[in-house]
Amino acid sequence: MPKNNIRNLISTIRKKGHRTTISAISYGTASVITQSLMMVYLLVVAKFLGAEEYGYIAAAYAAVSLSGFLFNWGFNEWMMKVGSSISKIRNLGGKVILVKGVLGGIWGVLLIIVLRLVRPEVYLLYILLFTITEFWLDSIFGTLVAMLILEDRALIASVLLVLSRFLRLATLLVLLEVNERTIINVLAIRLLTTAVIFSITWLITHPSFKGLNQTNVLNIFKQSISFNTSELLNLIFINIDVNILVWLGVKTELIANYAIIISLINAIMTLPSGIANILLPSLIRSYLKIKAQFYQQSRNLFFAFIVLGGLLWAIFAILSKPLFTSFLQNNYTESISILIFLSPLFGLRTLNYANIAYLVSVGWQSKRLFPQLIALFAKIGLGIISVSRFQEQGMLWTAIFAETLLMAGYIIQIIRHYLSDNKALAL
Repeated sequence: MPKNNIRNLISTIRKKGHRTTISAISYGTASVITQSLMMVYLLVVAKFLGAEEYGYIAAAYAAVSLSGFLFNWGFNEWMMKVGSSISKIRNLGGKVILVKGVLGGIWGVLLIIVLRLVRPEVYLLYILLFTITEFWLDSIFGTLVAMLILEDRALIASVLLVLSRFLRLATLLVLLEVNERTIINVLAIRLLTTAVIFSITWLITHPSFKGLNQTNVLNIFKQSISFNTSELLNLIFINIDVNILVWLGVKTELIANYAIIISLINAIMTLPSGIANILLPSLIRSYLKIKAQFYQQSRNLFFAFIVLGGLLWAIFAILSKPLFTSFLQNNYTESISILIFLSPLFGLRTLNYANIAYLVSVGWQSKRLFPQLIALFAKIGLGIISVSRFQEQGMLWTAIFAETLLMAGYIIQIIRHYLSDNKALAL
């Protein structure tokens, strides 16, 4: 290759790396703001509805999130992988949205039927209708955001993401100001704001549905099977805690205390998840073209996420008591001890997002499945046994152990790949 071409290639890589860094910083900042808004939103809802009424919402969203794989199906993650090496992002996004839309309609009807048969006194019909519809729209909104990221429009994606959560909180505060503090009003205004942002994002992204046929749909399912399975296992893993408490008949107040902390942790974890998603296309391209650069990027990613995870762990371990005491007063005293106990999850899960980014980048997505299965079976089995004997305290110990087990499984797979890859390069 001529020297000028080499210089041009290096210059292009540096420019793309600079642009990727800016995108990651902007999207990471947006994630911080977004999750701060969501944290405040959860605290406001929990405080003004009370433990019992919030428990109904928490139970519904836990079931909806757990079963969401039936139409989410890992398509967003698969799209990020495939979209890193193609240019027709709108066509790709259109195919994913259409498939998710149809599957979402079927999922919603089936979920209502099943939940109403299981525990109709907990899963109220009108709450299910609102939560299912809102979750469905928000999921497709996530696909539209992924399209913007793949089109190098992360700044626009960041603004829309922040705006979606800001409107949700602002309209909730207006409701409280006019003293409309009922479950139906809270859920209705949340659905309305989600629908508004969804519509705006749709107009900006313009997803295309041209060329979609039965063959394309089948190919999408075949190519995304490992992502689909991994998404299913992940959704069950992060949402099974609250569902185990519900299924074993734990009191609604205890469910609310635990659910608000799990919701908070899941919300905060979209910060490292969002940063990893922004960096993923760059990591994939680096691995395919210049492996030395990939390994340098990976080292930087792991270092940054270790620091970030440690900071989140320390912040929530130290600030949990003053934060909840000042805002919720005595309504959720149990939540304080739960958050302090589960604060190591911030560090463990943050590092796991770096592990996932590495495995997906090198094409070892399917290697995630075995560690996920082991950790999930451990969480469900030990969770049922421990909750039966020790109530929510048993679930706390189980959650920490399962997350540690998952991290260990990922690290083993990464070491296996690194050793095999370096051995192949040496040959």
